[in-house]
Amino acid sequence: MPTDVFRRELDANAMLNLQSRQYQERIPMAGEVPANGQTVARVNIASLGAFRSLWITGDFTTLALDGQTIVDDGICRLRGKLIDGSIGRDLHSDWIPLNLYLSPGRVRRRGIYWENAGGTIRAAASGSLFFPIEFDYTFDANADVLFDVKSDSDTTNYFNLCFHGIRIKSAAAVSGLRR
Repeated sequence: MPTDVFRRELDANAMLNLQSRQYQERIPMAGEVPANGQTVARVNIASLGAFRSLWITGDFTTLALDGQTIVDDGICRLRGKLIDGSIGRDLHSDWIPLNLYLSPGRVRRRGIYWENAGGTIRAAASGSLFFPIEFDYTFDANADVLFDVKSDSDTTNYFNLCFHGIRIKSAAAVSGLRR
């Protein structure tokens, strides 16, 4: 109940001390997957301290080749797997199609049109709702987070990923801060 916060005494020093040691952070990652290829995107957690991921969001393109023309047909041809690079652990047992994994999901690529017998049309909007996907995992300081992505498309596709979580600073990073 929201009014419960007013029924107890708040200790500003304790709250500020905790805030100096941990805070909310977002860690973005992006990549480009070549036609019928594979790529490994990498982001480093940094030496500030561990990072506790709580949610993940992201988007991807759905481009394909139709003859000599690149079209956006709305079909996901990307699948990925997250890896904790500090210990080489696959965080998924198999490749997961990005349309089952990322929200808001598919994004329409600007300037890509689809020509058919009825003329040139724009690709349909994704119609996706934004819904952060729960991803609860703690990465150690200086760890590399890897996102291994495969494509079954005959043209290059793109993805963006963002980890939402809490930075937990190391003891060395907070030495000399408020006590």
